[in-house]
Amino acid sequence: MKADDPAANRSIISFNANDVISLDGIEFIKCEVLSQSFMLHQIRKMMGLAVAIMRNCAPESLIQTAFSK
Repeated sequence: MKADDPAANRSIISFNANDVISLDGIEFIKCEVLSQSFMLHQIRKMMGLAVAIMRNCAPESLIQTAFSK
């Protein structure tokens, strides 16, 4: 499926980020996503990219790269 194919459009119905918890000195946030028919692992990859950017492990420009054709 190509990015410009209308069938490639997906919707996130709701997104909730809960309180920060700390385990063994590492902070975690439980994120709950309710969505409609995303590709296998797609949301996990989007969240992974967001975490990598926030931890300065990836540049913000990678978001534009991910959305380019």
